[in-house]
Amino acid sequence: MFQVIKDSLSQHQIIYVRGFGNFQNKHRAKRTARNVKRNTIVEVEAHEYPTFKPSKIFIEEVKKGLLTPSL
Repeated sequence: MFQVIKDSLSQHQIIYVRGFGNFQNKHRAKRTARNVKRNTIVEVEAHEYPTFKPSKIFIEEVKKGLLTPSL
């Protein structure tokens, strides 16, 4: 399952899992950053990074599980 998710994200597809959430890529623009150790400015290229957004059902079930003890 994880291999399918990785392959799909590498092809810029969005994966929806009903009742769980979705996996997608987000775009981060080109920017400048600072290397604190060497005190230099570094150019960070634009790139994509994977994200996961849980569904409302998933969030509610996790909250319920945390509020009630499970033994």
